[in-house]
Order: sequence, then structure tokens, then C-alpha cells
Amino acid sequence: MPPFHGERMRTYGQVMGNVTKQVINQWKIGQLFCVRSSTQAIAMRVILKAVFGINEGSPCH
Repeated sequence: MPPFHGERMRTYGQVMGNVTKQVINQWKIGQLFCVRSSTQAIAMRVILKAVFGINEGSPCH
């Protein structure tokens, strides 16, 4: 299963890290936030970007 080896997995890792940083940067110090909503947002964005190649705000054609 080549999609789950080597360079491809390193790319997925970078996508996961970048998306996680984007979500975490939205958190405000001293304010409560829902962890479930944050992890769902991370999961959805990673799936859209890594699997489907869709970026947030991209037009769907």
C-alpha cells in the first residue's frame, strides 16, 4: 500500500501538524473551548486536504 509508506506519510504528518497549529492558534488564552469541536475540525481539515486535496475556502469544481 504505497500511499501509507515513506514520503507520503511524511507529507501527511506535515499536513496534520500544519492544520493542528491553525486550529490551536484560534484558541484564546483564558477562554474555555470545546476540545471535541477542535479535534473534529482538525480531523475534517486533514481529511479534506490530505485525502481529497481540498483547501479551506477553495471552490469546488
